[in-house]
Amino acid sequence: MAIFTLKNAAYFGVIYVLYSWLNSKKYRVHDTGVVIVTGASSGIGYDAALGLDREGYHVLAGVRNEKAAAQLRKNGSPRLQPVILDVTSEEDILSTLNLADDIFEKNNTLPLVGIVNNAGVSNDLPWEFMTKESIDFTMDINFKGVALLTVRAYIYIIHSLQ
Repeated sequence: MAIFTLKNAAYFGVIYVLYSWLNSKKYRVHDTGVVIVTGASSGIGYDAALGLDREGYHVLAGVRNEKAAAQLRKNGSPRLQPVILDVTSEEDILSTLNLADDIFEKNNTLPLVGIVNNAGVSNDLPWEFMTKESIDFTMDINFKGVALLTVRAYIYIIHSLQ
């Protein structure tokens, strides 16, 4: 029994071509543009918004209230724009995407290049004590909010390329 057969050579050839093709793709990494950061009122989201601002990105930082917005304005550059953003509200999401579009129009070179889906809540109750309402609240923010923003942003990006 021959280990190296024509059939095996064909399999290895296909695998090699596929591997080479996948590794040859060059993806553009933008060093400028608009980034939406959710959950930027505090913690990781706050630091991510300020860090992206320092790197030169225009940041739309989703916050819960005006106090958090004022803190970001104080510590960020004019490129950092806090927005009141409830990730479960399609109206807030579309408003934020419209702001991204306005920044793109004013600067003519700054597309939406990223989303940091950081908004989230945790529930300290053990599972056996969680109510339907607490589960719905957690899922609305941690799952549905991420999905809604991502889908709407994807549609926005596709339309902006046309």
